[in-house]
Amino acid sequence: MWKKKLILIVTFVAGLYYFLEFAVPPIMPGQGTSGIVTSVVSITDMDTMASDVMLELTTFKRTVKMPVTDKLMVDWIKGDQTKRIATSDIELSTTSIIAMDNSERGIICRKNKAELTIGILGGTKTINAKVENGKSKTVSFRMENSGGESQIDDPGSLLVGDLVSQIGPTTYVSSILTDVSNGLIVLATMAWGFALFSLWIMHSSAIRKKTKEWYMSVLFFAGLVFGIFAGIGYGAEPDTNYHKILLLLNDTVAQYIQFAFYSATFSLLSFYLASAAYRSFKAKSREAVLMMVSALIVMLGQIPFGVYLTSWIPGQTGLVPAISRWLQLVLNTASQRGMWFGIMLASMAIGLRYWLSLERGAFFDREL
Repeated sequence: MWKKKLILIVTFVAGLYYFLEFAVPPIMPGQGTSGIVTSVVSITDMDTMASDVMLELTTFKRTVKMPVTDKLMVDWIKGDQTKRIATSDIELSTTSIIAMDNSERGIICRKNKAELTIGILGGTKTINAKVENGKSKTVSFRMENSGGESQIDDPGSLLVGDLVSQIGPTTYVSSILTDVSNGLIVLATMAWGFALFSLWIMHSSAIRKKTKEWYMSVLFFAGLVFGIFAGIGYGAEPDTNYHKILLLLNDTVAQYIQFAFYSATFSLLSFYLASAAYRSFKAKSREAVLMMVSALIVMLGQIPFGVYLTSWIPGQTGLVPAISRWLQLVLNTASQRGMWFGIMLASMAIGLRYWLSLERGAFFDREL
């Protein structure tokens, strides 16, 4: 009974954490600021090794998104000159300053093949932070050129010109993310170990008893040993003949065997997916119509024809790519978070059941 109570307590705590992780932001609501760093002053007390950091930011009043296309033109400000170019022009990059149609100025925070994220420049703001042992109560998220964000615990490590998506006092919820992630890694590793152990017993028993198609179990062990040696060669430097052979094995498995298996598997599945999609997209109900319309919008948003269809609509919010991005980034993200919430809780519960020998299966209560 105590084992079941332990599972209940651990999954409840994990669920509470994930709820807080999704519901409570890492920065206190209403106290975060985004902008570009214009000044960094750090004064360190040599006795306590604590630092007083004063940051000055040119804040963003808001952010807007623009599609990357040859038809949409913007004014690119470079020094004292202004140049009219398309949003798809290669000269536009992160930190480029552009003039908006309403005479406001903005700076490009992110750029990818589909859209530009532009921060509209506002006033200046000074942030005072105290850093002790490399950490501060003020946390910031720096925008990287790759389009992602990196959390900065020490505001004094920010540089002039860095784009900051959010900076402000932390809620302390995100500080335990590393510890919880390490616990999930341990659970996942145990699950992999149990899976390999179960497969080992099942296939060795099939070979020993010469059951039907026992030769497939021999191929399983051969592939397992071959895959282990190929995995050792991942990232190896070809400095010796031994490392050259391992690197060749890794390239062979990754590029010629594994990729071919994936291609063959998904090629077979594509026929079933097409058949399921045809049956699902029949407009038999309101839900099916909604799914069919949203799928059509998402597909049109990935091709230039979708931009052409709605190019006559004033503004950007009515364009098919904008609606497609909203469906994928807002509605799809919400549904994925809900699914991951349930998946992570179920994974932790199953992992604990294996740990505590509550799960009955191949090597618990019966012999293969």
